[in-house]
Amino acid sequence: MKNSVNQKSIARTVGIILLVIAGSGITGCQSEIGSPPKEKSATANNPVSANDVSSEARKPISSLTEKSIDQTVAVQGEIVQQCPAVGCWLRLKDDTGELFVDLKPGDLALSEKRVGQQARITGRMVKEGGQLKLEAEKLEFISPDSTSNHGKK
Repeated sequence: MKNSVNQKSIARTVGIILLVIAGSGITGCQSEIGSPPKEKSATANNPVSANDVSSEARKPISSLTEKSIDQTVAVQGEIVQQCPAVGCWLRLKDDTGELFVDLKPGDLALSEKRVGQQARITGRMVKEGGQLKLEAEKLEFISPDSTSNHGKK
């Protein structure tokens, strides 16, 4: 009889723990309870031309060092990973490296899956937990066909 009671107690405890974990995963990165941040300056209907992006302003990811902390920088590359909950962060990769980008400080979020798309991100470099990251202030998607035709269709 005691064995049965202990098993029920353990099962109940495990169930509660799983519910708590599942609930925290659902709310993940929301800025307010019940409402994820809105996607700003980042719509599929409004991509920018790669030619609109000044190559002088862009920095290779590998050039971002501790000397870049508290500076505003612009990077461009492919989105290789994004927050699965509400799109509040992403990882951007260029030919030189990969960078974690936090979208929350700029009140930005990805409203749909953007992995594989090219983006230009402007923001402030910070160091958190021993790692460099970019706190995004502006996010633009780069039209894939704009590089060869100077933005004309």
